[in-house]
Amino acid sequence: MAADQIIAARYELGERLGFGGMSTVQLAFDRRLEREVAVKLLAEHLAEDPQFVSRFRREALAAARLVHPNIVQVFDFGLDDPSGRHFIVMEYIRGRSGAELLRDEGRLPLQDALFVVNQACRGLDYAHRNGVVHRDVKPGNLLRSDDGVVKLADFGIAKAASDTCRGSPRSARCSAPPRTSRPSRPRARTPTRGRTSTRSASSPTSSSPGASRTRRSR
Repeated sequence: MAADQIIAARYELGERLGFGGMSTVQLAFDRRLEREVAVKLLAEHLAEDPQFVSRFRREALAAARLVHPNIVQVFDFGLDDPSGRHFIVMEYIRGRSGAELLRDEGRLPLQDALFVVNQACRGLDYAHRNGVVHRDVKPGNLLRSDDGVVKLADFGIAKAASDTCRGSPRSARCSAPPRTSRPSRPRARTPTRGRTSTRSASSPTSSSPGASRTRRSR
């Protein structure tokens, strides 16, 4: 096998599983543990860009700290010196992504869709409880294995929960979880002479026509 097809003197690269503007994912064989894995390689033209390298490293660290049945596990990451490629080694899921399911099968039956979403939510809940916000949940990042297990993948733009508000001009609002405060209820206004009643944005009903005519006749 060609030298450029071996990463970190350990992972033999095979067929391409997917690709994007930032990286390519390939099936690989781990020589040391003798198992199939998926290897994500940072695009070569981004290898000298500190911002993308940092983002790639952040993805590896964010996912590596999460060990859960509904999250794709990260085994290893680093820089392959001979090729100059940054890589992340993940568990290989034999199955299809949510995007492929929708493409191949069209609209999923309700029970199937709930089955996928329920498992994805378990993974997200675990990530949130461990301080990681995914920020890119979509069908393409949900992988369903052949035995029906759904796993959340691609933490490429994930952030620690403590970082999501850092540097924000509204940081004072970020200290509390969203939607935890009790919604305020619009107060009823007493109509006054010479003033038109205002419809509340949260209430679709307005004053009755009869009431309006009564006010105008005074």
